[in-house]
Amino acid sequence: MRLTKIGTKLFILIGIFTLSACATREQVALDDALLTQYASTGNLPIKSATVITDNDQAFASKLALINAANTHIDLAYYIFSDDHTSSVLAQALINAAKRGVKVRLLLDYLSTYKDLDRLSYLQQAGGGNIQVRLYGRPSQNIVKDAVYLTLGCGQSSKADAACNQDKYAEIEQLFDNEKINNRLASDIGISNLSTPMSAIFLSGLYAKNPELMAFSLEHGQSIDVAALSASTDADSADTQAKLKKLGKLYYQANYQGGLASLTAKIKLATATLVLGDQINPVLNSVNSFLPTNRENNSIARRDWDYLTEFLHHKLLLVDQQTMQLGGRNVENSYHMNPSPLSSKYIFMDTDVRLEFNAPDPQVTSTFDRLWHFTTMVASLDEIREHAPNDFLMNLDIYKQSQEFCTDQSTNNPTCVDQYYQQHFVSLDQRLIKVEQSMTEMIESYNNNYAPRTQGISQSFALDASAQVYYLENLPFFESKRGYGSIDGKEADYGKAIHATWLASLKKTCEQATVNNPQQVIIHNAYFFMPGNLLAALGAMVDGSWDCTHVSLQIITNSIETTDLNVVNLLAMWQMKAFEDYRAQQTATTSATFNYSEYQQANENETSTLSLHSKVMLFGDDLFIGSANADVRSYKLDTNNGLMIMNAPDFVSQYKQWLTAEIDARPKIADRTQQIGISQQKLKVKMNHVMDLLLAKYDKNNRIDHQQAEDFKEKVQGVTQRIYNLSTKILNGDNKAQNEFNRLFKTI
Repeated sequence: MRLTKIGTKLFILIGIFTLSACATREQVALDDALLTQYASTGNLPIKSATVITDNDQAFASKLALINAANTHIDLAYYIFSDDHTSSVLAQALINAAKRGVKVRLLLDYLSTYKDLDRLSYLQQAGGGNIQVRLYGRPSQNIVKDAVYLTLGCGQSSKADAACNQDKYAEIEQLFDNEKINNRLASDIGISNLSTPMSAIFLSGLYAKNPELMAFSLEHGQSIDVAALSASTDADSADTQAKLKKLGKLYYQANYQGGLASLTAKIKLATATLVLGDQINPVLNSVNSFLPTNRENNSIARRDWDYLTEFLHHKLLLVDQQTMQLGGRNVENSYHMNPSPLSSKYIFMDTDVRLEFNAPDPQVTSTFDRLWHFTTMVASLDEIREHAPNDFLMNLDIYKQSQEFCTDQSTNNPTCVDQYYQQHFVSLDQRLIKVEQSMTEMIESYNNNYAPRTQGISQSFALDASAQVYYLENLPFFESKRGYGSIDGKEADYGKAIHATWLASLKKTCEQATVNNPQQVIIHNAYFFMPGNLLAALGAMVDGSWDCTHVSLQIITNSIETTDLNVVNLLAMWQMKAFEDYRAQQTATTSATFNYSEYQQANENETSTLSLHSKVMLFGDDLFIGSANADVRSYKLDTNNGLMIMNAPDFVSQYKQWLTAEIDARPKIADRTQQIGISQQKLKVKMNHVMDLLLAKYDKNNRIDHQQAEDFKEKVQGVTQRIYNLSTKILNGDNKAQNEFNRLFKTI
């Protein structure tokens, strides 16, 4: 499950940064030498391997590993929620730390910043044996822009340009010569500096709290929000003109992308918070808010463009000898079956638990590389320097202070500050509340949830000939931060997982014979392919690759079962392009093709069962990990997984289990014929889906009929572009691959 939901996803469709077209290399088939080149480790010395498909068993396995730890525990997760199972696991880590076990917990910044106090409690409760770091820290450029956005010119009467130059100079002076760990911060590309308002801005940004960002902008730049309002007479020409400006601002906020989009959203939030529905922001100059003219602005724009580059690893490594990885985050949705405590979605996922023959440092070394990558990783102490959360956690107190002083009708200019300071909740006080909340969660889990423990293990014997390699998509290459990738050069840009997938597809086709037919199964929750994967599947079905004796099967979520509707909404058009292209082919060397989707079994279910697995079967080889079959997993996020090769018996057992699962589930439906329906029918289907989504997310009926129609028209324009670009990609257009990936990497 991703943190960003439909509201954000539908609008972040156009990126800022353009990758140049580049001729792709001829795809080669995977072999031992190539895999050794791609993998983060050598062939791991595996004693046993267990595939875990049940949520309760996956959670019990993690707890057992933690409870048995003697010296070290390393964890890396995208989501570490504030809920029942996360509290139980956190307490197990604390207990391990009290036994003397050294615990390192690496989490995603954007996903977990809102729980900064809980992470501080975990670190404190570990008595010095638990360290927590967050991946995805703001770059120095983003910190600088936060200062710029919240730094006004006071009572200066200077023109905008002069004011901006003064701001640039002041900011550069502030950041000059900052050192972190005896290195120039500019050399690392980070900063721990802040002003009072830039700190609040970053806190709001990473907590995804537009109200807090609006506050920092308003107070930092001394913006008089009331002055942004005009006549509420909707019939006046002046109001109509200003409403058009508001519409332009709304467009910038939702479509332009990058820092410009972010600032527009903040301005909208500022006006909306104060004026409610009668919002009428009037902007004197875009440049009075945005640092558009400062030196190296293109580099800053790139940093904003990759702001949502998530740590998407899922890893638990104990004593360098046992590990568990796969698709599961740390949250009830992944560690429970449907129950009164479970949330809207219960995820069907796949993990692998491995035991090595003896302690092996290889995976620990790969974890070390991420843990110490200071360009992207920050300690909790650093975060409390550049983005402290004290005002965020006391925002309600601040609102109460305003209400109190308004009700008192006092002329005391310090009334708000006095009330706020008197009722301010300190970090120490907040940590006490965190402990109380965690204790309550654990008690609730123990008293109200009964995990299944019998008859659910999927334990497959690993072939003696098996080779197991640990793969990663990493945010750096040659020790420097990377930004995205170029198709055909995936491994060069640290995208080892996708490089391996593509080479494995080619290998599967080359190994297939009439007496040894091969099967490719993509069992993946989010199927919105990057350009390179789409092109590879196209080569499999058009005869470019000889895949005569290969069957290609896709199994993914439907729009009814997914937690990310927008992925399916857009993927419909990619699959339409794929099926149209496949229908035109006449080659006899094509792979056969099947496309299936999970269906919602019962509309009255309290929790929707949603696929979350990321499993790829390539003939006799198997990948299990955290990477989705979408553009984001390729272009943005870190990911990890295992490539299990030369294990025909192990893979056969897994394939038999998966086939039985598919056959036993009437809710998995063959949709191969439906993906090729006419564009007109698909548009009708799209409009119906969008009507359902608008009804679902517009609870207060703020969107009128014309707005809804305009929205659907814009989305239809985007989906048509997806179809056109996908068609070009399938016909060998490398430039279209890069454009497609650039446009849709944040989806």
